[in-house]
Amino acid sequence: DLPHGWNAHRAQTYRQLACHLECGQFTQLQRSNWVRENTDAITTYYTMLMLGDITPPGKLSSMVKGLKMHMIHHWLLDVTQDIRLSGQYATMLVGPTPSGLIPTNVPSIEAPEDFMVPAYTQHSDAALDAANWRV
Repeated sequence: DLPHGWNAHRAQTYRQLACHLECGQFTQLQRSNWVRENTDAITTYYTMLMLGDITPPGKLSSMVKGLKMHMIHHWLLDVTQDIRLSGQYATMLVGPTPSGLIPTNVPSIEAPEDFMVPAYTQHSDAALDAANWRV
């Protein structure tokens, strides 16, 4: 909040950043992870500088915590698919997992009624319902 923040919804800032990145031919991999294949460092750097054009003027420069570009020379160095559930190194569940996050090719069964909600999970009616979990 003011005077140590913009007292604005984060969603609007993310929408503006997304629009600039999409105009620069980037695609979103995850919330704050964007990629552009077959590009060069200068193009990427310039696109990053243009993110400063979001409104209101000065917002990005006064609040940015980190803005980095990385070049992965070969996709073998990207282990995302390998460690993702159903990937080479995550072929089965290792604990209770929300049912909506489990790919169809990963074997699972319903959690027992007396299962323990995993640590750091916020308690809610849905979180306490064993039908929403698989083991």
